[in-house]
Amino acid sequence: MHKKYAKALFELLTQSKDAQEQDKVLDAFFVLLKKQNKEKMLHKIFFELQRLSAKLGKTAPKVKIASDKFKQAALEKAKAMGLDETSVTEDPSLIGGFRIDTGSEVYDASYKRYLLDLYNKLSS
Repeated sequence: MHKKYAKALFELLTQSKDAQEQDKVLDAFFVLLKKQNKEKMLHKIFFELQRLSAKLGKTAPKVKIASDKFKQAALEKAKAMGLDETSVTEDPSLIGGFRIDTGSEVYDASYKRYLLDLYNKLSS
């Protein structure tokens, strides 16, 4: 039962736009638990929330760009892949281009990938 509460709370918190809205959601949640006399489940709900949060961090889409020059192209491709909110980080090891990792698929348009593919073709 605590997993259902945690999942519902997690979804509400991630949909909240700012800290004030999240505070309202938490206040309403605590009132609900107290009303249903289920405050003892709070620690289990908290640990399940931590687990869900960690899982989200591992599967959250990641966009890596070689430099700011590639940011616009990377964001356009991410949007085309159905990713609306993505964090963009700079990774100079890509040499050029960008890389999008959704957790289930990887789109690699980096110069590093092109150079590795070319090297493998030439050396075989």
